[in-house]
Amino acid sequence: MAEMSNKSCVIVAAGNIDDVSAIKTFADSADFVIAADAGYVYCRKAGVEPDLFVGDYDSSKKPETQKELIALNPIKDATDTETALTVAEKRGYKEITLLGALGGRVDHTLANIILIAQAKQRGTDLTIIDSHHKIFAVKNESVTIKRKSAKYYLSVFSVGGDSIVSESGVYYPLSDYALSPFSALGVSNEITSDEAVITVKKGTVIIVEADRL
Repeated sequence: MAEMSNKSCVIVAAGNIDDVSAIKTFADSADFVIAADAGYVYCRKAGVEPDLFVGDYDSSKKPETQKELIALNPIKDATDTETALTVAEKRGYKEITLLGALGGRVDHTLANIILIAQAKQRGTDLTIIDSHHKIFAVKNESVTIKRKSAKYYLSVFSVGGDSIVSESGVYYPLSDYALSPFSALGVSNEITSDEAVITVKKGTVIIVEADRL
């Protein structure tokens, strides 16, 4: 299991993916690729054959494949994407990138973002990435975020309780601020230096990096 902790997995869901070539970029550097439900359509457009297919295929055709396929009952308590995440974690993957998680239905977008915080509590680093965003969780630690464009933003949201947060290298700095999960104060901060540092002394936050849309 210790060896597996350094291996990475990519999950491709069925939300919006503007540039399917990004799938191949991430897949080429990952150890394992899972297609959640209709996410396999994006994969094949990108020339990537997933290692594992997971889904109930109630809104898409069941794929023809010689690879492993886990067919789910449409009547279930977890989304196809959450099930794919659970399978990845059970197989030892702790560094997971989720593509196709945003856009489309808002309820699925919110559910996917919630998965980031849930995974963090289990020691899994789940990151959602699309053409304009990178979303991940930080728990009781510091992270450095490099500015990737002239106008580059980050937002910080507490989840599961108050978090003690400090932010530097940003337009609106914070110092040991008690950020409530019911507060939107952390939204749309601008990185003003080459990099920003976010320190969470207590609690868990979700960080959203975004370029200017």
